[in-house]
Amino acid sequence: MSDVFDVFLSYCTADEAWVIRLKKALERDGLRVWRDKDCIRPGDLFIEEIAKGVRNSRCIAIVVTRRSVQSNWVREEYNRALSLAINAGKRLIGLRLDDSELPDFLQIRHAVDFRDGKRFDDCVRQLRWGITGAAPLPSVPSKTEEPDDEPDWSSKPIAETVWLRGAIARAEHSQRRLWMSRIAAVSLGVVLGAAAGFTTRGLETSIPWLLAPGIPITAALGAWGATLSQMRANAANIERWASFRDALEGCATDERPHPRCNAIRDRFWLEVERRTAAAAQAVMA
Repeated sequence: MSDVFDVFLSYCTADEAWVIRLKKALERDGLRVWRDKDCIRPGDLFIEEIAKGVRNSRCIAIVVTRRSVQSNWVREEYNRALSLAINAGKRLIGLRLDDSELPDFLQIRHAVDFRDGKRFDDCVRQLRWGITGAAPLPSVPSKTEEPDDEPDWSSKPIAETVWLRGAIARAEHSQRRLWMSRIAAVSLGVVLGAAAGFTTRGLETSIPWLLAPGIPITAALGAWGATLSQMRANAANIERWASFRDALEGCATDERPHPRCNAIRDRFWLEVERRTAAAAQAVMA
């Protein structure tokens, strides 16, 4: 089936006013734009309609702001878009509204920089070029004239390895934060235990000797129990993503990738889609 929309807009609700302005500007140029509140009817299953909108759009434009980067829902929508961008040949375009860091996959693609509000119309023309391939100005070389310096994402799993390195870094950062919370809990327990032992030192009982070691031990056990499941999940994620990264980095350096590389990529995207669907369900719950 041919694409129904020229571009799918992925954004955070907090940026809706700006997105509506962008949508109107693109529609004035004759482009068909998918936006959730215009295309999802009351009673529709939200997650299914999002997936259908991505599948039926020529390209996906992701509005990147601090608020969107922090949005769980936008991240899940972004991961779903990534899967289709790689596997179905969808073009993925980042739209920068502030100085927040671009997500992993967008860092290896040229983004449209909307940070200067005075250049909004020029940026819209650049975005239209990215969507349609029609150059915004006569002086801009056509697609056939410019050198093709961009890696061939369809033949080599370069983009996947970039995403995997970012995913591993995030999991490792989470592990460090959990360890710091454990250490902080034990340190607080030691301080409280010492204080409790000091204040009760005059009592002719064994209470001071029980409080001094008992409070930090209790704090440590509580911190370990509270973080155990997340620590295990992070460790499993690091191991899983690292195995994919090592395999796909080898595929990316092969001049003639082995057929097994396609199988590895398929397994990788099945894993991403499975986790994305599970995370999206959790966000909606």
